[in-house]
Amino acid sequence: MRWLRIVTILQLIALLETKKLTEEENDERLEQCGSMAKNKVFQGAEVDKGVAPWAVLVYTSPSGMCTGTLISPRHVISATHCSAEEGETGWKGTKVNYPFNRDKCSEDDHFIVTEVMGSKVSVYDQSDTFIGRAKFLFMFQFCRVITDKNAFQEQWPDDFMIVELSEDVEYTPYLQPACVARDIEDNAAGKNLMFYGYGDNPPKHLNASLPDPNGKRKKPVLRKEEIQVLKINKEGTTNRIDDRIFKARSVSENSVTCPGDSGGGAIRTIDGQKTVVGTMMRTTCAFMERGKNAYEIYASVGFYAEDICKLTGICTPERESSVSNKNFEILVFLIPILFIFQ
Repeated sequence: MRWLRIVTILQLIALLETKKLTEEENDERLEQCGSMAKNKVFQGAEVDKGVAPWAVLVYTSPSGMCTGTLISPRHVISATHCSAEEGETGWKGTKVNYPFNRDKCSEDDHFIVTEVMGSKVSVYDQSDTFIGRAKFLFMFQFCRVITDKNAFQEQWPDDFMIVELSEDVEYTPYLQPACVARDIEDNAAGKNLMFYGYGDNPPKHLNASLPDPNGKRKKPVLRKEEIQVLKINKEGTTNRIDDRIFKARSVSENSVTCPGDSGGGAIRTIDGQKTVVGTMMRTTCAFMERGKNAYEIYASVGFYAEDICKLTGICTPERESSVSNKNFEILVFLIPILFIFQ
């Protein structure tokens, strides 16, 4: 029991030691994010260096690699499963040997892996050049358990993680942050997005590429695909999907994300800025579904927007329409009161 108390104390210390963006830093982020430096997905098109400067590599072990999206000088979005072990209804533990006890974990708790174990995760840029090591891993709603796996909706354990780097990165023409979604409206059904990932591009007849005969690690290649958010019935009793995720498919219907693309960002241009609205968490690639029946599941970045703001200081202002609606609601509420006191 002593080590459980130690872990609890470490979680509290982590909340105090994490380096949230200041208001000034967040304002700078809002001015800088989502710009283009210049004008591995199965069958996806290769991307010229600098076209997607937010797309980074996240190494969780010498052989384990995911994709990530840079969103501030020290924060990268990726997928929890890159650094955690999943069960049928929830997470079982971490892959970085950080202790986890579900009995000490409340339903909506986030889980924070602290520096010693978190530092096993490293981040590289498009040139496969080291840019930083993790200080903290924020695994969002890691403690949530799916109580009814057979409910009439598609649902998965929360698969959304933010890596806080130990040092700020220096922006270059090839390393720039993407903006962050405001809410789930940013990944509305029918919207077209661009996905960027460093995943495998296997031959059509194999579920994965063959390893290098000399045992050398292949240099990852950034590829892209245009995807569309699928329309899912949220009101009926069938084919519904949890708001924290969305399903998408390649517009060309001949491309799909593959292992290594996990954690990669689905990008949408909003108000002229490249904005990450989804994080890739599941794909049909390994099941040889790569055509018109292929699909991918993404964590909705907008769903976690408030928690992202609280934990990291990365806060995106509400859309103008939302502010206008709130002001209208306040006005409607105040008018009768004004008449009463006349």
